[in-house]
Order: sequence, then structure tokens, then C-alpha cells
Amino acid sequence: MSSSPVTVDRVAPAATAPRTPVAAVLAAVAAVVGVVPLAFAGFVFWAFSAGHGDWSGWWLVAVPAVLSVAVLIGVVRLLRRRSWAVLAVSALATTAVVAVFACADGITADALGTVAFFGAGPLLATVLPVLPQVRRWVAACHH
Repeated sequence: MSSSPVTVDRVAPAATAPRTPVAAVLAAVAAVVGVVPLAFAGFVFWAFSAGHGDWSGWWLVAVPAVLSVAVLIGVVRLLRRRSWAVLAVSALATTAVVAVFACADGITADALGTVAFFGAGPLLATVLPVLPQVRRWVAACHH
């Protein structure tokens, strides 16, 4: 009986995952902070509609609800390195809704700060995920 030499397969050390870009973390934080007022507004619209049985303004409830869920899904997908586009598009839609509400209410000098405050989160969450370092970080997970 002959013995064969024992071979040991060498396993390459696991490649360290690239660090999460600061822009991705800031985009996620800005998205969550930016969607809170929209979700709260949707809840208030729902509370008033449900209390009066008047659902003629159903879109005032549906739009914030859908956008809030879409933004949160985008945050999860970005931080799991699945997609940057979901957050960017849903945050862009949120920015547009904030702008429409601001214009419908009429932007006065007093309200400009409030509009900037409510629009800053969604705007940052629109811009930051499209930065090249964030897109490369997400794409590196798929190769």
C-alpha cells in the first residue's frame, strides 16, 4: 500500500470589503430624516380624513405613504449594496413633492427656512447616492 502525499489546498485570504463611503451613510441618514416630515404629514392627512369620512383627498395620504416606503426601501438597498438608484429616484420624487407643497402653499420669506429644512434631506438623498464613489461601492459588490 503506497501512501500518497497529503496536499493542503491553500485558501486565499478573504478580500476585505471596501469601506462604506461616507456619502452613502450621509445619503441614508438624510433620506430617513427627510422622509419623517412627509410621513408625518401623510399620517395627519389620514387622521383628518378618517375622522370626517371624507376621502376626496386620498392622494394626500397615498403619496406620502408610497414615497416614505420607497425611500426606506432605497435606504436598505443602498446600505446592503444592492442599488443606489432606488434611493436616488425615490428621494427625487420626495423632493418634488416637497417643492409642490411649498409652491402650492406659497413660499414667503418666513416659510423659506422651513421649506429649505424639509427639502434638504430629500435633496441630499437624491444627490449623494449618484456620486461616483457610491456607485463604484455598490457595483463592486456585484463583480
